[in-house]
Amino acid sequence: MRNTLEVNQGPRVLQNDSIGDPVFSDISFYAGMAETDWSWTPSVIDFDNDGYRDIFITNGFPKDVTDHDFGAFRSKAYNLASKKDLLEQIPQ
Repeated sequence: MRNTLEVNQGPRVLQNDSIGDPVFSDISFYAGMAETDWSWTPSVIDFDNDGYRDIFITNGFPKDVTDHDFGAFRSKAYNLASKKDLLEQIPQ
């Protein structure tokens, strides 16, 4: 799965010069937003007051619970540390 960022290219002009449905283009790879792990809620607002709208993508998880490297580490460290210590070490 991946994210999409659609740009409205405007309406199509049909063969009889009438206006058709709008055409959209996916520019998520160009914008660097196609793969942002567990994207739930994008917020579009000018966060830094520079006159341009910014996109902030949230996922609801403060830590990366799907990190496979941490999973391998946890399986080795489980006998040496408490669950609380291990949870605090999950990458953000």
